[in-house]
Amino acid sequence: MQQIQFSEYGTPDVLKLVKADVPQPKTGELLIKVAAAGVNYADVLRRKNNYFMPTPLPFVLGTEAVGEIAAVGEGLEATAFQVGNRVLAILPHGGGYSEYVCANNQFCVPLPPQIEAAKATAIFVQGSTAYLILNQVAGEIAGKSILIHAAAGGVGSILVQLAKLGGAAKVIAASSSEEKLATARSIGADETVNYSDAGWTKKVVEANGGKKVDFILAEVDVATKV
Repeated sequence: MQQIQFSEYGTPDVLKLVKADVPQPKTGELLIKVAAAGVNYADVLRRKNNYFMPTPLPFVLGTEAVGEIAAVGEGLEATAFQVGNRVLAILPHGGGYSEYVCANNQFCVPLPPQIEAAKATAIFVQGSTAYLILNQVAGEIAGKSILIHAAAGGVGSILVQLAKLGGAAKVIAASSSEEKLATARSIGADETVNYSDAGWTKKVVEANGGKKVDFILAEVDVATKV
């Protein structure tokens, strides 16, 4: 099989396409034929060795992968994880940038057929980040107004949808282009504001009926009540 690996830290040039043996699943593991792998900022930090934990060399990036189960390890023969089933695999130690990867079954989630592989890769990092921002940081959002920055990005787009599902009275999406704002509107944003425009903060207040918003999710990882 092939995988993208790096043996030294640095720029994207250190990433090399190499050949490797297909791994064999150990007890409790699944061998997954990768259809799509998530790409996150953590991968950049890993490549530069600036991650919060050491990155051993050589290293294969990718903390989540989506694909079909190609083989199951011992102890999983009679479980819901069977060859041919699609799963999202969480890979705490990387490995997703590969044609095949082994994952602990406890870190795998079955996927229904209607969810595309590439889109499913956003469920873990972006999805859990957005969920924690709203539920652990912002708290009760029902009936509140929320301004979401970078609303067309990975975390921001999920924040827009979760805020609407959570009963927010008004979701105002902020981004840097009309194309991105159109995306935010298509997923449920009530109002949109281009923060590249002068005086955009006044437009936010106008969009909220002349009042300051209750919550600002700035840089998609900080929730501030105003």
